[in-house]
Amino acid sequence: MTESEHAPGARRWSPWMVLVAALVVGGCTTGSASSSATSTASGNSGATSGGATVSACAVTPVANEVVPSVVTIAAHGPNGSGTGSGEVIKSDGYILTNNHVISMAAASGGSVEVQFSDGQVEPATITGRDPQTDLAVLKSRRPGSSR
Repeated sequence: MTESEHAPGARRWSPWMVLVAALVVGGCTTGSASSSATSTASGNSGATSGGATVSACAVTPVANEVVPSVVTIAAHGPNGSGTGSGEVIKSDGYILTNNHVISMAAASGGSVEVQFSDGQVEPATITGRDPQTDLAVLKSRRPGSSR
């Protein structure tokens, strides 16, 4: 396979991997800092490993913050269909996704549906797209949960 055949998948997953990694690292850093501050204030130095304080990182609270804003997108057109993911970016129903996810529907006047984290499926309209940057914005009638 050529590099160009791998590019669409890599572009789709790269932003999500960066987002999840940043949230997990941020959650761990915050937890570590508050854990260290608490143990120092109480006079305990905490467990150490090689001179660094070891703390548990609770991933569940981080995931609970992110998951409600992640949606699954299904685009249908006369020449085929495709699915992908997106994120609610405004609580009034605006969703950011990749252009390649909705391009089949956009090129042929097809349809786009959004499945929210609670399983509810709603139709969406394409409000803007930029093939050069591979970004698209959708609008759902249902207000979403943006974080």
